[in-house]
Amino acid sequence: SPGIRFIGVSKAKLDEILAANPGFIPGMMPKGVYKSVEQDLHTLGIVTNMVVHKDLPDDLVYNMCKVFWANHASFVDVKSVWKRVKLEDALAGAAIPVHPGAAKCYAELGVKK
Repeated sequence: SPGIRFIGVSKAKLDEILAANPGFIPGMMPKGVYKSVEQDLHTLGIVTNMVVHKDLPDDLVYNMCKVFWANHASFVDVKSVWKRVKLEDALAGAAIPVHPGAAKCYAELGVKK
């Protein structure tokens, strides 16, 4: 990251931004992720969502959700960025309605919005 300086957001400003923008979640840029990052920085994160049409059958969406989470480790094996996608955060920042099939899956998995 030559010539790039990363600037974090204060906790108070971050809380203000998050309150006004439900599509964001708190993020953290860890110290050392780039040479110029000399301390952990609070930042904005975005939610990784799978979006489906509301008319897709509930059982299909339920099964898609179950299969994804049952095989999450395989996604991590392919691309390490999937480590950041955590079950407990699956509904965080959801700015659109959750499909009934996904809602059933997440309820069974103990995830709350």
